[in-house]
Amino acid sequence: MAHPFLRAWKNEIILVTHDRSFMDSVTTHTMGIHRKKIRKVAGGTEKLYQQIVQEEEIYEKTRINDDRKRNEIEQFINRFRAQASRAKAVQSKIRMLEKHEKKGKLTEERNLDFAFKAAPFPVNGSLRLRTSPSLFPKKARPLLMDCVWPSGKKTVLPL
Repeated sequence: MAHPFLRAWKNEIILVTHDRSFMDSVTTHTMGIHRKKIRKVAGGTEKLYQQIVQEEEIYEKTRINDDRKRNEIEQFINRFRAQASRAKAVQSKIRMLEKHEKKGKLTEERNLDFAFKAAPFPVNGSLRLRTSPSLFPKKARPLLMDCVWPSGKKTVLPL
């Protein structure tokens, strides 16, 4: 019932759900948190996962290449450090290594733990939301919500 309504929605909405097939059927873009960064792709969750895998493969290949180049430069430095005629080249290679940050190997990500800090919010009751098929015409059901406030007052909210 929510599929057509969400697909027709022209504005932005943040949808948090555990149901990937539902999410993929109603969204145009997907965001995920991976390695403490937010990733956003046009498309569904499968495309997001493919992008993450691709980025990690590129990172790992780059890291291996950088390590190989770093080892070659270190061998050059160790081989020619004592030669006065190559002192300038050795110093240049040393500065290059100092500027070039060494990439660390990616670790396996297992869980993302986070918590929301909540401030106390004293109330005399809580808001109850309910929908009742008998209250609304068929076409309006997804657009209306029946609210019962802590005071007992009832309100119909158009969404």
